[in-house]
Amino acid sequence: MKNILIINASANLHDSFSRKLSGNFADILKNEFPNIQINYRELGHGPIPHINQRWIQADRKPADNRTAEDMEILKTSNALIEELRSADIIVLATPMYNFSIPSSLKSYLDHIMRFNETFTLASPGGTKPYKGLLENKKLFLCLSRGGTDYGKGERNEFMDFQSGYLTMLFGIMGLDKITEFVLNGTARNNEGLEHELAELHGQITELITAELSNVNADSL
Repeated sequence: MKNILIINASANLHDSFSRKLSGNFADILKNEFPNIQINYRELGHGPIPHINQRWIQADRKPADNRTAEDMEILKTSNALIEELRSADIIVLATPMYNFSIPSSLKSYLDHIMRFNETFTLASPGGTKPYKGLLENKKLFLCLSRGGTDYGKGERNEFMDFQSGYLTMLFGIMGLDKITEFVLNGTARNNEGLEHELAELHGQITELITAELSNVNADSL
C-alpha cells in the first residue's frame, strides 16, 4: 500500500482555500480507496519549533558522535524526515503570506533540509551542485494566493517567492516529480473565485483518476 502524506501550512483552520484543495485530494482518494491510509502533518495549529544554536551544533556533529541530548534535540527533525522517507505521495497545501510562505512552513523546511539526510553533494563535474536523497516520490503543491498575476510572464511574477522557492528546495531533496495546483485571487468574494475553485477540484479529480486509480487497489 502506498503511503500518502498531506501537509497543511495555513494558519487559517476553518475557511482556508489551500486546505480546501488538500481536502479535495483526501476526499477523492478515500472515495476511490476506502481503506487507504492518509497521514497528516498540520503546521497551522501544531507549529514546528524554530531551529536554534543548540540544534545546529547537534546537526553538525557526525551521527556516531551525537550524545543522548543531541538526539533529543534532533528528535522532531528526525521524525519529520522519516515521515517524508515513508511517503510515496506528498500533498503540500500552503497559502502565500506576504509573497512567500508561512513561517511555520519555513520552520518545517529548516528541519527537513539536512545535509546527508535529505540531500548531499553531487558528483564533481555534474550539472547540479546537490543530489537529493528523497527519491521516487510525487509531490503535489496546492497553492493559494490572495492576489493575482503571479504566473510566468505576468506582472507580479517577480513577487512570487512561494512556488519557485518550494519547487527549488524539494528538487534539491530529490522530489522532481512536482505538480502544482494554484488558486489565485482568494481575496475576492465572487462567483469567479468559486468557479476557479471548482475547476481546480475537477483537475485534481482528473489527475487522481488518470495517475492513481489505474494502479491496483492492493498496491495503493
